[in-house]
Amino acid sequence: MSTLKVVGGAKLDEALAQILAKHKKGLAVGILEGSTYPGGESTATVAFLDEYGSESSPPRPFMRITADTKSDMWTKALAVRLKAGDDMDSALRNVGELAVATMKGVIASGVGPANAESTIKRKGHGQTLRDTKHMMNSIAYEVVDTDEKGAKA
Repeated sequence: MSTLKVVGGAKLDEALAQILAKHKKGLAVGILEGSTYPGGESTATVAFLDEYGSESSPPRPFMRITADTKSDMWTKALAVRLKAGDDMDSALRNVGELAVATMKGVIASGVGPANAESTIKRKGHGQTLRDTKHMMNSIAYEVVDTDEKGAKA
């Protein structure tokens, strides 16, 4: 029986990338295709405008903040699940749940800059990215099939 010992963040990332490529699996986390507000507006479009800003509002990069600050935790969680004997799909679903909770937590903690006074007056509160909570509640994950290079198939 052979064992795999990986030490250090970059080595762990590389080893897991190889495992994912071998299994041709990946994980998509965020606002998934097809999510809409009750009026039909694309939730992904609203999230994009929040993430990168628009003419009328500054960027509030909740997805980039989450990925930059929490992806190491997800990588380690995947390694733990695989080492514990989970199959790839089960391990990815477990990490997907963690990633969704983490991204929602980033939004709930508040992503600056603060809302303008006029926005606070209109909404009745100063919480950024949480006017109706629809976008936050639309964050989801999907285990995806990938090609040998890791791109969604």
